[in-house]
Amino acid sequence: SDIKANQFLCLAPNVYDGIYRKRLVNYKFMNKKYYSENMSVLMYRCMNNYFGKYEGFDLITYVPMDRQRERERGYNQSRLLAENLSELMGIPVSELLIKVKKNQIQHDIKDVEIRRKNVLGVYEEQGDIIGKRILLIDDIITTGSTIGECAKTLYQAGAEYVAGLCAADVRSNISSSQEFENGQV
Repeated sequence: SDIKANQFLCLAPNVYDGIYRKRLVNYKFMNKKYYSENMSVLMYRCMNNYFGKYEGFDLITYVPMDRQRERERGYNQSRLLAENLSELMGIPVSELLIKVKKNQIQHDIKDVEIRRKNVLGVYEEQGDIIGKRILLIDDIITTGSTIGECAKTLYQAGAEYVAGLCAADVRSNISSSQEFENGQV
């Protein structure tokens, strides 16, 4: 299941509703860091169901947070998921993206176009990305704006392939392939 570099596949094992939504909210905002272990196993199974025993990734990375917000929360929830997945998959995790602009919190924005514009130019790459096949981790996919902008940044830095994996998807269609058009996802 190889995807051309102008496409971005993002998988999620669960829809963001009901008990799973409550668990994710507690994980993200109520310091329930231990939830990341179970969520990571579900994400790992989702990857295996889609790709089979896929071992084609060189690195795992994650959506970065604003440093001040991360200090206030005490952790980056996407990084914890990435670290757990790294252990499960035997693939190193690396901080390949940094957040260089403070923007409005995405979950406060409902309009899809405003969400997309809100993350434009917010991330920059760091590290050795050229020719790498990268698994990009986030907690929740809502419209795809944040993880799509991160994937675009990695592709522009020379990544060969980027696939996304999230703990949950707000949309009922829980696996999607999004095409880049004019730098947009």
